[in-house]
Amino acid sequence: MTHQISLDDHQCTLQTPSFFDWFGRQGVCVLPYEVLDDTTLPDPKTGDKPPSARQCFSEHGLCYAHVISSCAPGLYQATVAATPDMAGADRVVLTEEHLRYALAWDVRLQGRCPSHIRRILFACAQSRRRKPEATAERMNRLTPVPVVPLVATETVVVSTADLQEVFDDGLSGTYQTHDKHRAAKPALVFFVQQGLLRAMLAALRQQLAQAREHAEVRRLQMCCGLVAQVKDWHCQSRQRVVNVAPGWCATRRRLVWHLTLGVPEALLATA
Repeated sequence: MTHQISLDDHQCTLQTPSFFDWFGRQGVCVLPYEVLDDTTLPDPKTGDKPPSARQCFSEHGLCYAHVISSCAPGLYQATVAATPDMAGADRVVLTEEHLRYALAWDVRLQGRCPSHIRRILFACAQSRRRKPEATAERMNRLTPVPVVPLVATETVVVSTADLQEVFDDGLSGTYQTHDKHRAAKPALVFFVQQGLLRAMLAALRQQLAQAREHAEVRRLQMCCGLVAQVKDWHCQSRQRVVNVAPGWCATRRRLVWHLTLGVPEALLATA
């Protein structure tokens, strides 16, 4: 027969890495008996109540499992038994949340009393619960901070070739995307915005090299400095600062791109 496994009070949380990633596919693990369903299903004809899965496959607050395969996201087929030799084992379904308590049954636990093993299981499960929080903290470095109001200032017109050149120069193995190894979306968005800022700087510096009037030279110098400041600020904030709009250049009869810079008010005040 196949026994149903009940979830505990915690909702099933899909973690990365999965159980197989950190445990592997071989060997027996030990678990607290709470992962097993304690519900009895009476026979509708006789009224007899057979023992529950917890009663059948656990002793002294522990049970043992061999996880066979993943049957759905966060769900695993496993055989469970009351003893580590897996005598009388039967097949059940365990969740990722259940297996958070699992430890390999090896010399580190063999010979310890069941109550001591249970304390170790729950302590390890608690440490694994913190891992997604640490991962989220690391990912926050790639996600935007609360949005800061921006003021639209300079608009620079660049060609498709200009953009292509900037992105080709800035493209590295970190941001190259392939079917099997795609860059994380926050990192890719950051890369694109940095590329647009580089394109603006390149276009402004080209205009500066061709400028002759003192007022125009001074204006372009200030614009270059402002874009460089925003570029540094964007590295910290990860907030989108360049808006892109396509346009048509009638004189050159080709598609161009209008890059409009958004500047935080704090930077404008010091510019």
